[in-house]
Amino acid sequence: MIKNYFVVAIRNLMRKKLYTFINVFGLGLGLACCILMALFVKHEWSRDQFHENHDQMFRLVAQRVQSDGKAIPFNIWDTVYPLLVVDELKDEILGIEQVCAFMRHTRSKITRGKKSFRSAMGFVSGDFFAMFTFPFLSGDPTTALDQPDGIVITETIAHKFFGGVQNYNALIGQALSIKNKLFVVTGVMADVPTTSSLQFDVLVSTKAEKGFGLVRHYHDASAWIFVQIGETNASQALDDLNHWPKKEKLREEIFKTSFNFILQPLTDVYWNTDIPNHYGPQGNPTGVYILWGLAWLVLLIACSNFISLSVAESSGRAKEVGLRKVVGANRGQIIQQFWSEALVLSFLGLLVGTALTEILLPVFNGFVHQKLTLAYFDDWWVLLLLLGIVGLIAGSYPALVLSRFQPVLAMKGEARPGGRNLLTRTLIILQYAASIALIIGTGIMIQQQDYVRNKNLGFNEEQVAIIKTNRQLAKPYKEAIVNDSRIEGVTITDRTLTTESGYSWSNYSLPDGSIVEIKVIGVDVDYLSTLEIPLLAGRNFSEDHPTDRDKAVLINETLAKQLSLENPVGKTLAGFGRNGVKDPVVIGIVHDFHIKSLHNRIEPLALLMENYKYGPFLLIRMRPGQIFETIEMLKSTWEKVAPNMPFELSFLDENLNRQYANEVYWFRVLSHSALVAVLLSCLGLFGLASLAVARRTKEIGIRKVLGASVHHVMWLFSRDFIKLLLVANIIAYPVAYWMMNQWLTNFAYRIELGIGVFGIAGILTLIVALLTVNFQTLKAARRNPVDALRDE
Repeated sequence: MIKNYFVVAIRNLMRKKLYTFINVFGLGLGLACCILMALFVKHEWSRDQFHENHDQMFRLVAQRVQSDGKAIPFNIWDTVYPLLVVDELKDEILGIEQVCAFMRHTRSKITRGKKSFRSAMGFVSGDFFAMFTFPFLSGDPTTALDQPDGIVITETIAHKFFGGVQNYNALIGQALSIKNKLFVVTGVMADVPTTSSLQFDVLVSTKAEKGFGLVRHYHDASAWIFVQIGETNASQALDDLNHWPKKEKLREEIFKTSFNFILQPLTDVYWNTDIPNHYGPQGNPTGVYILWGLAWLVLLIACSNFISLSVAESSGRAKEVGLRKVVGANRGQIIQQFWSEALVLSFLGLLVGTALTEILLPVFNGFVHQKLTLAYFDDWWVLLLLLGIVGLIAGSYPALVLSRFQPVLAMKGEARPGGRNLLTRTLIILQYAASIALIIGTGIMIQQQDYVRNKNLGFNEEQVAIIKTNRQLAKPYKEAIVNDSRIEGVTITDRTLTTESGYSWSNYSLPDGSIVEIKVIGVDVDYLSTLEIPLLAGRNFSEDHPTDRDKAVLINETLAKQLSLENPVGKTLAGFGRNGVKDPVVIGIVHDFHIKSLHNRIEPLALLMENYKYGPFLLIRMRPGQIFETIEMLKSTWEKVAPNMPFELSFLDENLNRQYANEVYWFRVLSHSALVAVLLSCLGLFGLASLAVARRTKEIGIRKVLGASVHHVMWLFSRDFIKLLLVANIIAYPVAYWMMNQWLTNFAYRIELGIGVFGIAGILTLIVALLTVNFQTLKAARRNPVDALRDE
């Protein structure tokens, strides 16, 4: 009997190719989108959980405390500590079972013979491999970095330097060179999983200090510290940490203020956006929840479309139901028949969905910058669960409706789905409300991105190249290129204006007694002219004033206002200092300019002459129209000045745009979700139009006999759907307004929400919906009325 149900189901579906195609494609598209987003969500939620003892591992974080006892936002330095701490914690704090340090170096040049690659290098110490269970392909993780010249490489690096490796054991003892220092391969590990908060290509021991600037003093904050604590000892260990005698030493040497230790779970490192994660990617928990919600929204829309189309098609199958009941079929058998069809459709939809997933997965991976795969053997139960849920939900309503038909009425063609199909109409309203809200969100994101692109940042970022250098090469290279006719300006600085964190800072007491955190940038005399930053008062730094290097400071408008002085120029910033500069005199005030993205308000800023804590970097303004020739000149000059260093050039405007990569990502997510939602909603509307036409076939025939035109019949149906869309707009507008207003709060500088984008979204969906409805009603309006009234 069950076999017969499925045979009949397949025959029925093959007879109605259009409905079958729409149902299968709609379900397939919905399932594909759901599977893709579910794969990403699963990947994100599994961050750092592959380590065996991840639930007992913590990152050591400091929370600075003001004099009034209020905790202030985390700074990047609140997450790093001296390497010396590793040697002391395990011995002095009870409950800490393991402790290690991790510090990721900049991408370093690794050489073997004529092969040379730049790779992310990490320095580790202590019990790193005892805590972090990265899989090894060769070597002993417990002893791999015991020797100072040992190096552990990943599988990818092994293939880069040693070709198609078959036996990784053969690589043990091979030599690699970093900064003219030889290292011996002591281990080969699998590539670091993309779900790891720590990302690196090679690892060396912190014992390899020479040439890398690693020191072991309390004034050096350089490494993340991870601890592993027994399940019942976390609270006691934290209490011991906050009463640790060495804590006072850290306060004096690093934080310069009172602080408390915090134990941040390893699995929170990726997710906690309040604490900087400068050694790896930063997660967006809200975004993942939104994506998970969108996945279910798309799947529900696909299922509701199936219901709409099945109910619409039920009018044409009333006689079939009546005939089955006449020959003895009971209601349960009819329900099983329609469930069989639903399951067949669901299975076909699942096949189409998995095929679309495989086709779209490479594109989606590029979109989310991951390497996701659909593991059929690992996730088979998920696919079967989706198949069962979709089949039962999508088949239940039409099966229950059709099975209630009376045989006599069904044979006469008078049986129709009862009521005004409130469920189907409700589903259409909710689908279009979601579609309209997504379209509005996409439009507002476009407006905000346009605002960000055109906002005056206070400096000219066009045609400015950034070259990373060091203190020894910065001035010689600048002198070698500054007089070239293709160069309009060159400056040396320790910040590139393209990062959100890591700025040097100094606390300063304002006249009203409050404390302000002043960001500090080291610059040279050509900084303002190269970036075209206006000087509002006073003078610029000058080589003619030798004391400018340790006794002068330029401040921005924001700091000048907070000083509450009528004319700050000439005044001394008593108590302010950095890197040897103490109590400098304000020699000038510069126009406010953005040193961070527009997510942040302009902060108090001080510029110090040739006081470089980082870098430094060269900012080079090129003459327009000669960019490629200028780059070649810069490269050839670099090879003469620094033949042993890689030439690293990027552009300021491109780096500034990368600050909004997250917004671009969510714009793509929202716009693609809106496109899929509109497409699926149109399929649902097509089903509702089919249902309406089927229920009112005789009415259309009578109206045409009485003289109604095609346009009159089309308007008769369109006005009902216009009402549904008006209700959808009423629901969508406040939801979209709240949703996007919340999103815009991430920006300190933002657009104001206007009615334009709301109106455009409503009109756009109305046009698309009417085209969908009229495609179906036009066929009904052109039919011969005799065909509609033949049974009368």
